[in-house]
Amino acid sequence: MSPITALFKRKTILLGVVAGAAVALLLHAVANTLTPLTRGLAAWDVGIVAYLATLFWLLRHATPDKIAAKVAATDEGRFFILFISLLAFAVSIAAIVAEAGQASAAHGADKPERVTFVLVTVALSWLFVHTAFANHYAHEFYGQSEANEARGGLIFPGDLDPNFWDFLHFALVI
Repeated sequence: MSPITALFKRKTILLGVVAGAAVALLLHAVANTLTPLTRGLAAWDVGIVAYLATLFWLLRHATPDKIAAKVAATDEGRFFILFISLLAFAVSIAAIVAEAGQASAAHGADKPERVTFVLVTVALSWLFVHTAFANHYAHEFYGQSEANEARGGLIFPGDLDPNFWDFLHFALVI
């Protein structure tokens, strides 16, 4: 499957990419005072927020049965998760190095804004990676094996089948 085909199959990622690209184009057109890196980081942040909002909205009240049906359509896959993990790491390092450098040179009210921007970018990147992992864990847990049975794999306390928030909790604390 080509990367473009994979992107169109994953509507949550597609929405994030479209939102990020729209912000990048808008900032390029109207925010000439921002550096290209700052504009790129802002677009990255908006793309992540769009992805997270869409995924959380889709899975907010999902029962285990609904999760089993939805995760196959929203799971990014292990190679994509590796790619976005490396990309999120690179974006976070770029934010820290470049924006923090500009923040140290900034004066007055601009300094706290730049530091906050760096912290938000790193936090969103971290949440993005862990949410993608949570979605993948749910896909692996509820996905069908060759014998057409749920695979399972993780052990959750209690008798209830885990919901998406259980997988997110697992991803955030591991």
